[in-house]
Amino acid sequence: MKPCTMKPGKITRASWAAVALGLLAAACAQGPVGWYKSGAPKEQWERDHSTCRYNARRQADKRFGQLGSEVGSTVFSPTPTLARDMAVLEARKEERRLFESCLKARGYTKKKPPVRKD
Repeated sequence: MKPCTMKPGKITRASWAAVALGLLAAACAQGPVGWYKSGAPKEQWERDHSTCRYNARRQADKRFGQLGSEVGSTVFSPTPTLARDMAVLEARKEERRLFESCLKARGYTKKKPPVRKD
């Protein structure tokens, strides 16, 4: 049997991929979640959703640019690196947080849809 040649403390790309897939599976296992606002017409939801998504994406893109300057030029290289992948992950998490905060500020709540009994 071949001995393990991986250095302690070194995390491989495959390990990061496994962690990401595990987190994705856990998120999907929770079931669909929707945003609701009592009495809000569909047109208002569409406007609020678009506005919050746009603003969150702009702010996250701005943060991603700041992370890029902190991490260095490897963030913008075409070759995936751990630093670039982590910066992208952070920017996406920030975008989601900003989007959800915007919807909450507009009076929406996050809920699972009711279970249909046929």
